Amino acid sequence: MGFSENLLSEEFPKFLQGPFLKATLTMLPNYAEKEIKIIVPYLIQSDILESILKIPNNIKVKLFTRDGSGYLPNIRKGAQPSLDRLSKLNNLQIYINNNIHAKIWKIDDKFVIVHSMNGTPTSEDINFEAGVISIKQSVISEVELYFNKVETEATRIH
Repeated sequence: MGFSENLLSEEFPKFLQGPFLKATLTMLPNYAEKEIKIIVPYLIQSDILESILKIPNNIKVKLFTRDGSGYLPNIRKGAQPSLDRLSKLNNLQIYINNNIHAKIWKIDDKFVIVHSMNGTPTSEDINFEAGVISIKQSVISEVELYFNKVETEATRIH
């Protein structure tokens, strides 16, 4: 998938890797009409963080992540500044559970993407990362059930 291609013109499920995965994650919010749900354990200054911060106010966002105490030591200092920036968004609910390790996005009932990319510069630009995006309704329903489970085991902080 090229960076400028329309995601809806693609065949699904679709395997994404490296820069194509990053490009997809940063443009997925543009396809939302009502709601975005995101699970990502590490979210520091990165293109993914910036794309979340640009989500329009009319889109409800639920973010499931870790707080600084659940971060790896080498990136721990980036956790709180990112949470502080995200907390300024009125349309965003933040849930914390330091056992989160999955990386999943759900856009309305249109797309789900399960992938390996954290919201860190190393993950976005250096590591070999990959994921699969699907529009299959049975997969979207199962992912929604998983989000519900994670929400019951997380603490809402915003």
